[in-house]
Amino acid sequence: MIDADSRWCDQCGAMMYLCPDHMVFGKGAGKRCGLCGKPLVAGDSIDRQQPVQPVQPVQPGGYGTMVPPALPAELHCAAMNITIPLMEGGMIGRTQGNYTGVLGQCIYISGTHAMLGRDASGWTITDLKSRNGTKVNGVPCTPHQAVRIKAGDVVRIANFYDFTVR
Repeated sequence: MIDADSRWCDQCGAMMYLCPDHMVFGKGAGKRCGLCGKPLVAGDSIDRQQPVQPVQPVQPGGYGTMVPPALPAELHCAAMNITIPLMEGGMIGRTQGNYTGVLGQCIYISGTHAMLGRDASGWTITDLKSRNGTKVNGVPCTPHQAVRIKAGDVVRIANFYDFTVR
């Protein structure tokens, strides 16, 4: 277990990343807070004079309210400098769909590659039997089966383009 005031992992020595507002721990740059969606910052950049207080979940019947996690708003591919907004029913495709203006240059993406969806729990992505597939955090998506995505996830489209959910 990691101590509340730790800035480094007690087991492996890796730097811990934290949400500056909620002090939620995370391991790795580029991750986001599960409560607010803000990027995590390096633990050694947090004021060491103030102890880190981990977020305590509200017990059923307790006082206060849990803040629901912020829903992500976009997919961003840093390598190609492409950002696409998440939209209900948005089709990801090179020749068809809502994003052809920016994805038309991506030769490995199928004409109709994947579909975005949203329900009460958040966003999903569904592969549409694309030639080069879709993965979420390295796990392949099954065609026509919606896979939940959240802030910080990496969606690999066509085994080539890595989009961070943010």
